[in-house]
Amino acid sequence: GTLLGTVRDHGNMPWDYDLDVMVPIDQRQKLIQVLDFELSHEYYYAYKNNTRLYPADCLRISKKGYPFMSLHLDIFFMVGCPIDMNQRQKFVKKVMRYSDLREKKGLPYWLSDNKSKSRLSKLLKSVVALRSRLINLSRIDRKQEKMLFCNKLQEAEYFMCPGDVRYRRDYPMSAFAESVQMSFSDRFVNVPRGYDDLLTILYRDYGKYMPIASRFDEFMDLLKITDERQKMMDNMEQYKAFR
Repeated sequence: GTLLGTVRDHGNMPWDYDLDVMVPIDQRQKLIQVLDFELSHEYYYAYKNNTRLYPADCLRISKKGYPFMSLHLDIFFMVGCPIDMNQRQKFVKKVMRYSDLREKKGLPYWLSDNKSKSRLSKLLKSVVALRSRLINLSRIDRKQEKMLFCNKLQEAEYFMCPGDVRYRRDYPMSAFAESVQMSFSDRFVNVPRGYDDLLTILYRDYGKYMPIASRFDEFMDLLKITDERQKMMDNMEQYKAFR
């Protein structure tokens, strides 16, 4: 979404609410060290190394006082994939299965405010919470972490991003062989020179806009979600460290 906004709109799409960045998986630990020591005190980052029952595979940076579940910068990690297409599809599917399990385990903890309006809603939340308790997050992490490094990214022709739950696919490394600068709002940012290939894979005719009604509906839905999750930030004990 950030790449699409940069190429087409020279800034963030007005109905989008977050930013997306890709970082090679072998640079992850270096990034975490930099964030631990150099991130401004106005911000915080949430990831599975420092946040209990973290529900995502991407790292998120947010401003203090706002929940990482709504307003954030997403950092997705690029993971090398097998060359063979069938093996690649199986690899992506398996990695994403672990991402789904992490989400099922973590979301009830971060989004359950225990203020359901109906008995049915409370019952459904209880069932979801019970299922999530059966998921062993440490075991999931060990298995997934092993997979993340089994294909060397520098030698891979394709990559995928764990937690890329909307698209669940691989991407050609050739698109990232070089970068080019483009204007984004009042600054310049680096984007892959092969952005046309990437955006065509994801959106086909990416120069077109959604109909006005669809853009309005998505914008209003995002406002509603952001408001609901901000109230959780203000009222739920598990968000206390981020206020």
